[in-house]
Amino acid sequence: MINKQDYLVLDVETNGLNSNKDDLLSLTIYDPHSENLFNKFLPLHLNYDVYTTQFNGITKDTLKEATHLTQEEVTRLIYDFDIKNKTVLIYGNLDKPFLEAYLKRHKLKGFSAFNIFNFKSLIFSSSFRLENNITKDNLCKIFNIDGVSKTHSGISDCILEWKLFEKINNENLIVIGNNVYRFNKNYIIPASYIGLYKKLALSLTHLPKIACKSTLIKSARLHNDIIRFGSNITGVSIESKLETFFNAKKVDSTKFLSKNIQSLEYVGTLPTTVESIPVLTDNQGNLIATNEKDASLVKVINSAYAKLQEDAADMVSYIKKEIFKSEQILSQELVVNEKDNVLALCDLSNQNAVVEIKTGHKIDVNDFKYQLFYQSRERPCYMLTINWQNLTLDLLKINFVFDDEAENLIKESKNSKLKQEADELQREHFDKKNLTIIEYKGKTCNSKFKCNICNKTFAMKRNLTRETISYFLHCPYCNPQNTPERYEKLEEKDYDFHWEIQGKLGRRRILIYNWITKNEIYLKCKKCDIVWQETIKSLEACRCPSCSKRKKH
Repeated sequence: MINKQDYLVLDVETNGLNSNKDDLLSLTIYDPHSENLFNKFLPLHLNYDVYTTQFNGITKDTLKEATHLTQEEVTRLIYDFDIKNKTVLIYGNLDKPFLEAYLKRHKLKGFSAFNIFNFKSLIFSSSFRLENNITKDNLCKIFNIDGVSKTHSGISDCILEWKLFEKINNENLIVIGNNVYRFNKNYIIPASYIGLYKKLALSLTHLPKIACKSTLIKSARLHNDIIRFGSNITGVSIESKLETFFNAKKVDSTKFLSKNIQSLEYVGTLPTTVESIPVLTDNQGNLIATNEKDASLVKVINSAYAKLQEDAADMVSYIKKEIFKSEQILSQELVVNEKDNVLALCDLSNQNAVVEIKTGHKIDVNDFKYQLFYQSRERPCYMLTINWQNLTLDLLKINFVFDDEAENLIKESKNSKLKQEADELQREHFDKKNLTIIEYKGKTCNSKFKCNICNKTFAMKRNLTRETISYFLHCPYCNPQNTPERYEKLEEKDYDFHWEIQGKLGRRRILIYNWITKNEIYLKCKKCDIVWQETIKSLEACRCPSCSKRKKH
């Protein structure tokens, strides 16, 4: 049982999603044991207006009398709520960075006293989910918790989050499709989930450390008519066709799989806004639309893959003779590893080999290492993939390595993937902008660049999306007019000072053109393009000198 005395609940309301650029509007702490509650509104500091009123009900009028937290208030809060000795619950990734950034920005000590636990981490879900509907409100509705409303407040959210934590009981949930279940050790884990459910994979410490090496065995050229559609219907269609080409005998494991899912306690179903395309297949592997409205799309897909049998004929013949030794091939053979409590379904298999079919974009075999390992059951293992860039059907031989060798191979694979990704970005985008990537850790990590014109370096602390690269990424030294709300310089002191300036400017139509010291800050009007100098003390009240004169006249 959960002991109320061990926990507190923290909730914040904000003006956006970026903890360094958007305001913390309110801070709420709730003690479920004593039912004591601290709630404080905080004044606007970084932004000029409230942009989230429809979600939290907070307006500029709400914040008129608000004051910032003082060090005395923070110290008293830590003492009164005994924060150092309790677990502070949050739901989601927003609360912690906003609280930390706020305290740092206002030079307040005490963040280290908060032992924060994001209990959303208890929920196992696929990293390839098409929608983010695992919200606090949706889960509260599933657990029949009253008090859910469209407008969120720190007070009501804290109470709802505590009730939800009690219902979850500090145990794991798993989301399969849109169904929510209580996870337990009796459930035999599908090997494919180990790659897709990242939090689940981290909890499976008993699994062997493995990695895959792949070797190209054979390749077949595909017609240009074969295209990739923007959904999993591509995989469904191609896999069903390939299975028919091999005359594979389908194994019915429905009863076993149904019994396995029944070992989980069903909690409820999440609401969905994503419309799936339900289809059936005929004995030729063609799709059959079950809804009339999908018929035209299904017809296009069947037409696109009509020549697949012709293209794959030599490949299919080779696999039948050389891989499966001309013996009966099975489809969806069930393999259960009782020792590791893992199951796997094989696309194509017999006693001689296993062939897994994957049709996604830029396949990395190590994303499927556990699925391949448990399918193989010490049989030779292969993967049949489509290289969409070269438009070829490729057969890969898979070999497994273990322990230290596996760890080294995963690191090499990761570094190779990052280098390939960086080279593509450099070639497609940054060469045109006269920029060179000098440090790249992934599209969602901080990256460092060198300007080919001025030879200076700078950091980009944004996700490298297409929009970010196209509109925001320029050298902040050669193009200072592009720096407001977009760039943070490499040094931390510069980063802090930049956002101190931006905070005083708010959301006015004024850009930070450049700055040297606190008394040498150059601003630019977005409307008339005039540039002028200000000091940091004058920023809060400053106006464009040109536009202000015109208004007076």
